[in-house]
Amino acid sequence: MMYYKTDTFWLKVYPEIYNNSPDGILIINMQGHFVDVNPAYCTLTGYSREELLNMTLPDLEAKSPPADTRRLIKDIINSGKTYFETTQKRKDNSIIAVKINASILKIEQEPHFIVFVRDITKEEKNEKLQEQILQNKKMDSIGMLVGGMAHEFNNLLTVIQGYTDMISMKLPENSETSQYLKEIGKAATQAASITRQLLLFGQRQALNLNQINLNKIITELLTVLNRLIDKRFYITPDLTREVLSINADSTYIEQIIINMVINARDAMPEGGEIIIGTENINIDENYCKLYNYAHCGKFVCLSIKDTGIGMNNETIFHIFEPFFTTKEPGKAIGLGLSVVYGLVKQHGGWINVESQPGEGAIFKLYFPAVVRKEEEEGKKGILDEFKGKGERILLVEDETAVRLFSERALKDKGYIVFSAASTKEAIEIFEKENGKFDLIFSDIVLPDEKGTKLVEKLLALKPDLNVLFASGYTEEPIIQQKKYRFLQKPYMLTELLQVIRELVGKNNHE
Repeated sequence: MMYYKTDTFWLKVYPEIYNNSPDGILIINMQGHFVDVNPAYCTLTGYSREELLNMTLPDLEAKSPPADTRRLIKDIINSGKTYFETTQKRKDNSIIAVKINASILKIEQEPHFIVFVRDITKEEKNEKLQEQILQNKKMDSIGMLVGGMAHEFNNLLTVIQGYTDMISMKLPENSETSQYLKEIGKAATQAASITRQLLLFGQRQALNLNQINLNKIITELLTVLNRLIDKRFYITPDLTREVLSINADSTYIEQIIINMVINARDAMPEGGEIIIGTENINIDENYCKLYNYAHCGKFVCLSIKDTGIGMNNETIFHIFEPFFTTKEPGKAIGLGLSVVYGLVKQHGGWINVESQPGEGAIFKLYFPAVVRKEEEEGKKGILDEFKGKGERILLVEDETAVRLFSERALKDKGYIVFSAASTKEAIEIFEKENGKFDLIFSDIVLPDEKGTKLVEKLLALKPDLNVLFASGYTEEPIIQQKKYRFLQKPYMLTELLQVIRELVGKNNHE
């Protein structure tokens, strides 16, 4: 080891600290050349001592150009001692974050720098992790705020939609007023779709499965999709006329299609065509042998094809991983396709991707097909069938407007309704009436206690009590576990009456 004579205190402790320090120690001359390095710095950078002695400080800087390094040297000379953080490049080209403490030291009467270098890469990663945690907390807070707002909107929409249905049922179908009410109903339905998107953002939306037609979803979304893209792009639907139904949540399916269109748009920086297609597919054993994640049976394939830059196999391999993105830093967080992948899988399907660099890409999303439900009859006929015969219902809803609407609608259809605004009030009514109720219809979120807790108490008193929950948020695990019936606000009047008939009116309507 090279050793220099000096008159400073450093001479007395130099050998032990120099050789055994866990931090890198450098001796650098005024031109930026390494005069000596300790073993720890060799380990830190991956270079041998001999290699480092033929290098200068700028050779290791990951960010600073030589001019910045010279300025740094000048600053050290002027101040006599400098502390700073920077990044350096290892021999394998990996980047490390380092904390540097530099001082001027005379060696053989010549000024040199003695530089202590500490690896803080792990500290920096921990700091970034903390930033991510804070960001997640912020997003959770935003999600809670958005979810709360959507909940309030859903209560209002329940009232608007409900009274619209009630009035329209009392008017001739072809009357001018009835047509106005239909338009109000359409607007309420569109507003409900927006709140579902807000709940999806806030992760408070349950998977509400129904038999849906992909062609219908795509056709209704085309206006929205065309707003997402400018005149450089155009969307071409290629829909199979007799496409089979799928058992899915329409909100999530809309989100899947929107995400895929945005992804296709971003893959075509110069513009191009996006083709959205549907097709009935029969998956056999040969296909399943080729794709071991597939299942045999009838499926509906939703395809999104673009004429963009395409992808190589390496990109395709990682494309559904969370936070993976091919876009520039700050342009995307890499969650769009991972969300799509999770939703398709949650629906019992899978995704195949076909692409080559420069040849665009086609994403094929497979959903299990189901037998179509028979078309529903007209509203008026259905409502007549849903009339009650004096069944007693305990209605628990803290939102006054929603409670009044539900009470009026149910009484109008022949049910006897007792209403409460809280758990405490509901229990008092239940005890006063000696538990003589056929159904408890309760909101989940109540001011004094959750509706699920209330139901547990009432079921302990009357185990055969029928239960129906409603909420502007989502279902709780206990509702799925106990298989309680659930209505997502805003619900249609026909939905409410149909579910109640199924729960309490079965014997009267057989």
